[in-house]
Amino acid sequence: MDLKIRLLSQNMTFNARDSTFGEIIQIGMTQYRIPRFQRPYAWTRDNAEDLYRDLSAGEVDFFAGSLVLNFQNEAKGSIEIIDGQQRMITTTLLFAALRDIADSFDIPDTALSIQNKYIGEKSDRTGNYHWKLIPADSLEDFFVYYIQTYPKNEFPAISGLTQEKKKVRVNYLYFYEQLEKEIKGLSKEKVKKRIYEWVDYILKTRVIRIRVDDESRAYEIFETVNARGADLTVADLLKNSIFSKVPAGERRDVAKETWKLIQDNLDGSGI
Repeated sequence: MDLKIRLLSQNMTFNARDSTFGEIIQIGMTQYRIPRFQRPYAWTRDNAEDLYRDLSAGEVDFFAGSLVLNFQNEAKGSIEIIDGQQRMITTTLLFAALRDIADSFDIPDTALSIQNKYIGEKSDRTGNYHWKLIPADSLEDFFVYYIQTYPKNEFPAISGLTQEKKKVRVNYLYFYEQLEKEIKGLSKEKVKKRIYEWVDYILKTRVIRIRVDDESRAYEIFETVNARGADLTVADLLKNSIFSKVPAGERRDVAKETWKLIQDNLDGSGI
C-alpha cells in the first residue's frame, strides 16, 4: 500500500510504502548510494548482535524500521539512501558473511549466487563489478576491497583503521563467527539449506519504504526523521546543515573535502 504524506510545517511531500527487504535490494541494475551529507558507519557489535538475534528468530513479519530513499536520479540508475544506511551496510555485511561461509564449505554456486544477487555482479564483458550499494567516500574503497569483492580479501590489521572501518571489520567477523558456530558439524547439503534459510530471513524482513524525489528536501527529511534519535550527534546535524547550503561543484566538492579533513583530524575523539 502506498501512502502520500505531506508535512505541512516543512511543506514536504513523500510516499510511504510497506515493502520487504527483498523488494528493496532486488531492483535490477539500480545502485543505492550513501549521499555526501551522511554520517560515517556507526553500528557497533551490539547493534549487529541485535540484528542477528532478531533475524534468527525467523519471524515472517519481522519489522526492521524505515528506509528513506531519494529517487531523483533513478533514471540514471542511482537511488540515494537518506535514512537507513546503517541497516543497509550491516545487511550487506551479513550477506558477505553468508557468501564466505558457503565458499569455505566448498559450495561455490551458492556463494556466487549470493554475490551476484545481493552484493554485486561482475560483467563478463568488462570484468568490472556493478555493486548494489555504494558507501560514502570515506568507506567505499575499503568496503569494496574487503567486503564486496569475491573471493574475499583478508582484512588488514585493525591498528591504523578509522573507527568506521573497524566497525565494519568487527561486525562482519561477528556474523561470520556466529554462522560458523551455527552450522558446525552439518553436512554440506544441510549447510546449503541453512544458508538459504538465512537469505530468506533477510529478504522477508519488512520495512517502510519512504520515497522522496527532490534532493533539496532530502536534507530536511533527514533531520526530521532523526530529530528524536539519540544516535545523531551535533556534528552529524551540523554536517547535514553545511552540506545542504554548499552544493557540490562540477569539479570539486569543497564541503566534502573540508569535512573529511576535519573528520580525519578528529577521528577517535568522540566528536
